[in-house]
Formats: sequence, C-alpha cells, structure tokens
Amino acid sequence: MLVAAGAGAEERGEVRLMAEETLMNIVAYAFDTDAPGSIDVRCVCTPDQVCLEFRDSGRPFNPLAVLPPDLNPPPEERTVGGLGIHLIRSLADAVAYDHLQGCNVLQLTRQRRSGGMGGGCTAPTG
Repeated sequence: MLVAAGAGAEERGEVRLMAEETLMNIVAYAFDTDAPGSIDVRCVCTPDQVCLEFRDSGRPFNPLAVLPPDLNPPPEERTVGGLGIHLIRSLADAVAYDHLQGCNVLQLTRQRRSGGMGGGCTAPTG
C-alpha cells in the first residue's frame, strides 16, 4: 500500500516499525496465555498521511497513560520496558486511544513526509 502511494524506504520502514511495536505489545500483554482474543488492523494511506488503527479484545490498556522512560541513565541502569511505547509515540504525529465496546482502539497518525499536512484521521469510533 505504501509502495503504491510512493512512500520511500525510510517512511515505509518507520510505519512498519510503528505497526510491529504495537502488534508485539498487544500480543505480549493484552491477552491471558490460553485465552482467545482478536486483533484487527486497519491502514489508510492518503497523499497527506498514514493512519494505522489497532483494535484488540484484550484487557484494557491505555498507552497514553504510560510515562515516558527516563533515558538519562546508562542502558544497564534503566528500568526494563516502556521503550516500545516511547518509540511509537516518537514516530507518530498523533496518537489516540479509546476503549469501545470491550475493545482497545489505538490510532496512530503519521503525516506523509512527501505529502502535505492533512486534517488528521478520524477519531476512533465504535
């Protein structure tokens, strides 16, 4: 989809990294070990922006409530965890979260670096 939209390798890589980090966090933390669950991913690419929306039926979790990690100490002295969410936030231009109808809904919007500055993706809806 991004190739067809004319996205360069760097832009594609950064969008892919946002998607991978989000999916890894959902898979690792949203569901109990043996419990069934679902994850739906939607991607909309316009000339102005890329919008990724993730819906999962896992336990409620708002990544916007997570404090940014303290990056000042050397790596061996830092608390483990939190870097994936930090990375996602740093790559996205806008992040929205809601818990709707029993699902976590996370929406990541990234302005196209080669496109204009569009009006933003729509807010998560039920």
